[in-house]
Parts: sequence; structure tokens; C-alpha cells
Amino acid sequence: MSSEPIPSPQNVNQLFEAIFDVFPMILSANLSQNTYFMYKHDNFLVEDIPETGNYDEMIQNSLVNIHPDYQSDFLRLFSRERLLEAYARGITDVYAELYQKGRDSDYQWVSTHVIRTTNQNGDICQICINRIMNDVNQINMVERHM
Repeated sequence: MSSEPIPSPQNVNQLFEAIFDVFPMILSANLSQNTYFMYKHDNFLVEDIPETGNYDEMIQNSLVNIHPDYQSDFLRLFSRERLLEAYARGITDVYAELYQKGRDSDYQWVSTHVIRTTNQNGDICQICINRIMNDVNQINMVERHM
């Protein structure tokens, strides 16, 4: 029986920092408990969403920052009820690109990817990673010219 190496706290922190550099908003949610905790760069979109709280309330509060043309898609894909239904059907991740309001009240394309996980208690959880697509387009443009 082989044993898996246990990552050091320094390695885990380094991994998180690398992911956080690319995805300036990372949200950890416990859908079974209806809670979330968000890590967000100060300059990522708007500031009116608390770092921690009730998941259902966070989704409702976020709706005002989604362009009206995409609000129904946002709720269909990311409401707790719909995610729990999707995860129960065996879906392990959900991805969308939505038009969201930025700090300057202008809309920007934002990619949102949620990935199903469970915790040690068996609760249905997820990790949500987000980034502004303008940044991705800029990165792709730089890579093409390298």
C-alpha cells in the first residue's frame, strides 16, 4: 500500500496564491449548510458582497451586478437549489461567461466556474473561481506575440 505525500502548509499556501493570481475571486461554499466564504482581490468587480454569509442571500445580492439579459441564466446556473439538483444528477462542475458590472459601473465579461466537492462531514460543497475575461484576452494576446 503506497502512501500519498502530505503537502506542507507552505506548499498549500503557494498553490492557493498561484490560483488566486489568475482567479481574483475564489469562493468556497457549503451548499448543505447554505454558507460561503469569499477571497477577493480588492480591485475585482464591485464591493457590495460580504466576504462571508448565507449563500442564497449572496446569490440574490449578486443579481443586481449581472446584466439584465443574463440574470435568468445566472439564477438557473448558480442558485443553490439548481446546483444541488445538478450535483445530484452527477454533474461535477458548471461554467458560464456572464456580463457583470465592474467597479466603474461598466459591464465586463466574467468567467465563473464552480466545482463540486464534499467535506469530511459529507456536506455538498463547491469551489467557485472567477476572472474578468478582458484580462484573459490580454494574456492570450501577449502569449501570441511571444
